[in-house]
Amino acid sequence: MSSTKKTSLKRTVVCMAIALTVAIGLGAGFINLQSNATPNPAPGQQNTIDSDGFPEVDWEYWQDINPDVVGWITIPDTNINYPIMQAFESDPEYYLKHDIYKNWNPWGVPFLDVQCKDRGLFSSFNAVVYGHNMLDGSMFEHLVNYSDSNFAEAHRDIYLQTPTTKKIYRVYAADVVRGTDPIKRCNFDDVADYRSWRDLRFEDSQMKLSNDASHVSRTITLCTCSHNYWKNERTIVYASPIEDARNSK
Repeated sequence: MSSTKKTSLKRTVVCMAIALTVAIGLGAGFINLQSNATPNPAPGQQNTIDSDGFPEVDWEYWQDINPDVVGWITIPDTNINYPIMQAFESDPEYYLKHDIYKNWNPWGVPFLDVQCKDRGLFSSFNAVVYGHNMLDGSMFEHLVNYSDSNFAEAHRDIYLQTPTTKKIYRVYAADVVRGTDPIKRCNFDDVADYRSWRDLRFEDSQMKLSNDASHVSRTITLCTCSHNYWKNERTIVYASPIEDARNSK
């Protein structure tokens, strides 16, 4: 083999080695980002579900990592089992692009709308929680299935907890809206103002699991991008405390 061919072969081998190294590095980085976006409720411990169906969360650990952790959301038989962060005024969409460790991460982490900060997850008339819809099935991807009443009926219960309270919310409606539609509200003048908003949103919803929404005293609104990205659509899921559903019967 000529010296020219030997040199060319060496260059090819070197280029292939560099490309392989870069690919391995990118793959490891990708896995690390994905892992950081799906934290365990209680790191270093056996994942435990209590008698009410809630995962045991090591609040002290996670709030030491990041004091913005205000809750945890779990929907059984889906991949949704994530912390909920509190958005802050200086950068309300910070957690769309950062994980629980405050590192840049395209998966982000579900977060509570900044306008709900004062009342919190359970005391807000309408607590809005956002999360990405990732192509790998993680984050809030499964929310898009709530447009199907059969799926919604089979996955009605949403388990929400904070360091001091555990509550089960029950889905009563879902909708797909344009991303530019101004339907979000977190602040209301009074109970009557909230009820007016609630009834309008229920009436406009494409998927309904109730005859009406008169039993709903408070709402958790979960929001994610729909699969139809080109139309800039959002899937919205509405749920109320399970006591509301019981009291309606």
